[in-house]
Amino acid sequence: MSKVFTELLQKRSELAARLADLSIEITKIEGDLSALDRVLALWNPDYQATTTKPRKRSGLGLSRGELTEGVLEALRDAGDPLTVALCTEELLRNKKMPLDLVPKLKANVGSTLAYLAKRNRVRRVMHPDGHSVLWGIS
Repeated sequence: MSKVFTELLQKRSELAARLADLSIEITKIEGDLSALDRVLALWNPDYQATTTKPRKRSGLGLSRGELTEGVLEALRDAGDPLTVALCTEELLRNKKMPLDLVPKLKANVGSTLAYLAKRNRVRRVMHPDGHSVLWGIS
């Protein structure tokens, strides 16, 4: 058997195991939702399970607020100011997400940093090269 074939078999095995784990988690969450719906119906007999919307997640798998928290955590972990690209990489490492998402997520991280700067949560620092902007915790 070739090395490539063996690696593909291993990858398939890993994905199958992950799918099984996710199926178990989905079943558990469905049970939790059902239990909550029963409790909510006790409090309000007119309650319909379809009346609440699920929290939106970005196409990158981050829920609202999770990006902001992740950016702040990445800056805290780094200690020194970071570029948007390095902050994005640190965030992905912390979230155990693939680094190939950096190009897709970088604009969102930059916007989040600008938002946080307006609220004095982060600060802009010019890189010694005079061209790059670094970001750090205020």
